[in-house]
Formats: sequence, structure tokens, C-alpha cells
Amino acid sequence: MNPGTKTWLVGVALGIVLLPIVVASAQENTNTSWKADLENAEKFFLQGDKEQSEKFYLQALNEVPDDTARATVINQKGVAQNMQHQFLDAQKSFSDALELRKKALGENDAVTLQTMSNLALATYKSGDEVAAEKLYLECIERKRRIAPKSESLAKSLTNLANLYTDERNCAEAKKLYLEAAEIDTALFGTNNAQVAVDLYNVGVMSQKCQEPKEALDYLDKANTIFSSLGDKYGQVKALHYSGISHGDLKNYDKASEFSLKALALHQELKGKDHPDTIVHILSAGDALAAAGKNDDAEKLYQQALRAARLDANPSGARLTECNLALAQLYKKENKTDDAEQCFKKALIHYENLSKKEKRDLYELPLAYSQLLKELKQTEESEHVNHKYLHVYAPDKAGR
Repeated sequence: MNPGTKTWLVGVALGIVLLPIVVASAQENTNTSWKADLENAEKFFLQGDKEQSEKFYLQALNEVPDDTARATVINQKGVAQNMQHQFLDAQKSFSDALELRKKALGENDAVTLQTMSNLALATYKSGDEVAAEKLYLECIERKRRIAPKSESLAKSLTNLANLYTDERNCAEAKKLYLEAAEIDTALFGTNNAQVAVDLYNVGVMSQKCQEPKEALDYLDKANTIFSSLGDKYGQVKALHYSGISHGDLKNYDKASEFSLKALALHQELKGKDHPDTIVHILSAGDALAAAGKNDDAEKLYQQALRAARLDANPSGARLTECNLALAQLYKKENKTDDAEQCFKKALIHYENLSKKEKRDLYELPLAYSQLLKELKQTEESEHVNHKYLHVYAPDKAGR
């Protein structure tokens, strides 16, 4: 999926755009070897070869003809870092690129504003919602002045709405999503993939804000457009959240049906053990567990854990989620020894997550602490509670 085409609420890096490397000056025409070095640097970085990647990044920086090109190299490095969940490093790269672009291109240039948006996203992903919101608001204010009713503005509105959704600032999130949908509908018409994404985003926000009936309405509209366009990835995501919404309504059979449809379609697209399939395996497992089909749920959780382990660049967040799902299932079945082992494995990975990822998975220390309490391990339970108390809620300073 081209990240510049759609802005999903979940499942992909939000709003980060790998900008094309463009010729910025006559001088640059005579020195383009930095572009090839940058491409090699990105390739090796995503393959996990940091030594070779850094070598090519340094070569590219030594060969750039001006600050415009230098900013491009640094910005693209931030994109790669963000894709690898190295959010603090990405923040530094985007911040440096932003300062260079402000000086070289001006504060209101479209490329400068894109880098500002990238910085906001990395800041948000690193867990500093207050600073991220400030950056997004400044970016939106500038775009309203220089590019009103533009696709670029719609993307920034969506990114800020994503942040508000995570904070459960539901009214503001919905307002921004619907404004983005209005802009995109005017630009592209009603039967358009971006408009479907906008409707999907409202549906996901409604589900997260405990409005499952409203969520299903928007998700059904989105899925209708995705289906008419043959967009199977869009269908997967709409089906996924429809399943979750039915679960919220305690329609467990419907929840299982939609979740399993999403899983089957995603496996058709990417394969049974692909890392991107894990979220759908876990969701289907959750639906089956809620329906009382524990054996089927356990098989799916084990499949998810296997896929997470087989990933060339294993995600700590995914490994945490998979072990947590198994732990919760075993706890439900009173298999306390198995549950405790899975909780411990999950915590090993949890330790290395970003602040935001820890907050997203705050259920882990809470659930493990509760299990320890039930096992009469009171001191250990209080230790876990005390150690992770700070991650239970987002920072709200300044709001």
C-alpha cells in the first residue's frame, strides 16, 4: 500500500510519506550519486543491516549538493526509523530535517509541512501526545491558510483525529474525521477509496468510543465502497472492526463470523504466517474465546505467536500481544501455571516497548498483577502494580 494514498487509523504507519527524491537545483543535476546511496541506505536499514545502512546514509550526506538535498536524506532516514518503531530516533531525524527545510524552502512550503506532520507522528508514537498535538495543530493552521480544502489538509486532520481517538477525545476526533471526509468527497466523489477510508476511520473511532452500533453503520458504508472497488485490504480492515463491534454488542457468533472472514481474506492476500496477519489471527481468536470456543481460540493464538517469532524483524509489541492473549485464555481456563509463564514471557518483551506501546498494552501488568494476587503472591502483585503504575494512562499535561 502506498502510504501517501491512504491514511489508516490502525494497521500501518499513519501519515508518514516517503517523499519522492526530486531534483532541487541545477547543481544537483550534476551530482545525483547521493540518491542511489540513499536508496541503498533505506534498503539495508529495512533489512536490518544497520552497519551497511549507516555507511550509505553517511555517503549520501557527504555527497549532497545543498541543504534541500540534505534535508531529504535526513527525512527519509526518519521514515525508515519510524517504520522500524525507532520513534525517538525518527523524532530526531524529522526535527533536523524540518529545521533545514524551514531555512531552505520556507515555513509554509508543502514539503516543509509534510516533514512537520512526520515529526508530529513520530512524537505521537513515542508517547508525547501533548507535543504531537501542538505540532499537528500548527501544521493544520498553516495548511488551512495555504491549501484549504486540499487532500494534504485532509490527511493532517485525519492524523490529529487519530491522536484524539487514542485519547478518547471522541467529539473532536469525529469532527475532524468528518471534515476530512467532506474534503475528500468534494475532491474525489463518493465512490472513492479515500472516502471509504474516511468512513472507516469514523467507524473505528466509534467502536473505540463505545458506540458499536454507530461503528457498524460507518464500517458497512466503508466496506460497500471497498467491495465495489475490489479493494480487499480495505475490506479486511472494515470486516475486522465490524467483528470487534459485534463483540462489543455481545453478538459473539456475528463477531466470530466477521473476524474469521477478515482473517481468511488477509491470509489469501499475504499468507498464513505473515506478520501483518497477526492482528487478524488474534482478533478471530478473541471472538472465538468470547463465544466459548477455547480450543479453536488457543490454536489461533499459537499460530499468531509462531508468526510473530518467525518475523525477520520480530515486533516486541506483537510478541507481547500474543503471549498476553494466551495468558488470558489459560487464566480463564484456570491453567494458572501456563498463564503465569505466558505473562512472564509477555513482560520480557513489554520492557522494551515505547511509552505509547506500553500504554496500549497496559492490560498486561494489570492482568498479571491480578493473577499474582489470586495466587496469594501479594508482595509480587504489589511490586508489578507499583513498577508499571506510570503507564496506565497517557500524559495529559497541558490539556
